[in-house]
Amino acid sequence: MPLSTQCLIALGGNVGVSGETFASACEVLAASGAEIEQLSAVIRTPAVGANAGAEFLNAAAVLTTSMTAPELLRTLHRVENQFGRTRTVHWGPRTLDLDLILYGDSVIDSDEVVVPHPAMWYRRFVLFPAAEVAPAMRHPLLDRTVEQLLQRLNCLPLVFHLQWQNVCEPVEMRDLSPASPGSSGKRHWLLQLCRQLRVSVPEHLAKFVISPPDIESERPFAELRFSAERSVSDSSSVSDSSSVPTGSEFLQAAAARRRQPSQQGDFIINLSADSDCERAVQDIVIAATGGDHDAVSGVAAKT
Repeated sequence: MPLSTQCLIALGGNVGVSGETFASACEVLAASGAEIEQLSAVIRTPAVGANAGAEFLNAAAVLTTSMTAPELLRTLHRVENQFGRTRTVHWGPRTLDLDLILYGDSVIDSDEVVVPHPAMWYRRFVLFPAAEVAPAMRHPLLDRTVEQLLQRLNCLPLVFHLQWQNVCEPVEMRDLSPASPGSSGKRHWLLQLCRQLRVSVPEHLAKFVISPPDIESERPFAELRFSAERSVSDSSSVSDSSSVPTGSEFLQAAAARRRQPSQQGDFIINLSADSDCERAVQDIVIAATGGDHDAVSGVAAKT
């Protein structure tokens, strides 16, 4: 009999979706050969992306399965289709979104499957419910637990380093006044981007710094990379899954932890073209912060 693998999946949707939808999706997954160990409380989060539509409901689930990662991903897609999922608009509104976040401690990068999910580490709408059901599951590449990655996002304001080739002088937000000396080329464009972000992103959520580039990217517009230099240390306490409160108790406890000061984490955004970079950075900030302190909230199981 094939060995079972413990997996973490994220559930979301914003078109006719409810907590009952997530529970029903888990029942279908169970009938397809996955054993559902735990389903988190449902949270309400702001939409990410210009075409995403209304706010989302999100949750997370831990399951075990003997399916391979590609088989599990195909099963998730089949369940999405059963619940009316269509893929006509990238990051558009959706009835049900099932993402494979972790497949045990496997690292897979193929045309069909990429795990760990490349965006899990900075998405609050993934980590917040995941920390309820899988706080000790570990990102095999970053060597951080789900709880530690969430703690990292709780250190507001987050610091985002904007990088572009040949822009080498560090510039902080406080230096970006309208009277700042003008420049040309990429540095001038980055200064303008930072000024725009200062207007559009609340200063208690994010701080932007122009930093010297340390890699060259071939990505089309924005690449967000993990920086371990100032992340929450491995010595920080990680709750055992048996001691983590559930439902409304978890939401209250998480909100209390969010108000506690802790070590700040850095984020690196490597920009390689100027196409809609402001929107891209805004989406990253919304995904990482939840948009504001009170943007992530609990909802009833049926809404």
